[in-house]
Amino acid sequence: DLFQAGNSNYRAKDYPAAVDCYSQAIALKPDVAKYFFARGNGFNRMGELQKSLFDYTMAVRIEPKNAQYLEYRGLCYRKLGQFDEAVQDYSSALVIDPKNGQLYYSRAMAYNSQSPANLEAANEDLDAAVDKLDNNNKALILRG
Repeated sequence: DLFQAGNSNYRAKDYPAAVDCYSQAIALKPDVAKYFFARGNGFNRMGELQKSLFDYTMAVRIEPKNAQYLEYRGLCYRKLGQFDEAVQDYSSALVIDPKNGQLYYSRAMAYNSQSPANLEAANEDLDAAVDKLDNNNKALILRG
């Protein structure tokens, strides 16, 4: 199956081959969100952020209640310097998955990168992240 072949190529870090497999899977079934999400991850690894953003957006359109798809699109927006959009996606993901400490941390980083930085909101999210993450991840945040 093309999706599994794409996953095998992705794990082998052959991202162009993975993207090709995922593209073929999308051509056969263009309504499957995980195909777009997987291809978006491949494009992301290849540094093709606009293509990655397109695929994450397609995945979100197909499955708008999937917090992971929103999280990854938010990360892509952050990499592109589109911090307001990143905050919006992280906030939407937190409505779906309010106990996800990583989402609070990611939104805090986006708040911190806005111009001007929204430091109060960033600090509130960092506090929430520390409350929700396991001890290993808490240590990383507290270390800075």
